[in-house]
Amino acid sequence: MLGRRKYPRVEISFPVRLEDAAGRTWHGESVNLSPGGLKVKTDANLQPGRRVRLNFRLPDGEPGIAASSLTVRKDPNGLAFSFIDLDQTSFERIRRVVNSLMPRQPLKVLVVEDEKPVAEVFSDFLRSQGHEALVAGSAEAGLEMLDRFHPDAMIVDLYLPGMSGVELLRLLKDRRPALPSVVVSGMATEEEAGQCLRLGALDVLRKPVSLDRLEATLDVLQVQAFDWRFVSGATV
Repeated sequence: MLGRRKYPRVEISFPVRLEDAAGRTWHGESVNLSPGGLKVKTDANLQPGRRVRLNFRLPDGEPGIAASSLTVRKDPNGLAFSFIDLDQTSFERIRRVVNSLMPRQPLKVLVVEDEKPVAEVFSDFLRSQGHEALVAGSAEAGLEMLDRFHPDAMIVDLYLPGMSGVELLRLLKDRRPALPSVVVSGMATEEEAGQCLRLGALDVLRKPVSLDRLEATLDVLQVQAFDWRFVSGATV
């Protein structure tokens, strides 16, 4: 599952009711939202670590959401909460709302994948979403295309002929440390997945990757790529 903390927050305003375990309630207004949490402008004096239930209704016409949440910090503009065990249906609803409010720009995505049918699935999906897909069948070819085409993001297979996906990530950490990347693998061990994340990968996805999962990953890549363009001065 894509780490929910990786998702962006978008500014949005709607009423929120806060309720603690003792039944005390407070009211507030949302400041920003992500599938991982919510920031609320409220008079409630809650310390970090305090568990509450946030009740709110998204502007999607669906029923309200009651999300068990943990108080993370108090900022000048509100209390930041992290959702706890948010059910998948609510997560997807929030993700869709956040996605609809994000700035959208087409990406140039380099797919480093030696299995041609898998590479075609990724590239076809990327193009169907309005993005440009570049395909390399090996890490060595990927490095060449990286220098030649300057992609905004990468999807990298873990097990490649010759140089592995881990070795490619290690080189990227030195050469393009902020370039957003996601690793895919059919049988990555927990140790290998952890190594990929430590080397800067946003996530490790298990094959076969569903289109819903790929769409969610693409949402994150878009925002991370936008940040990378800004920091690096890359042009669109």
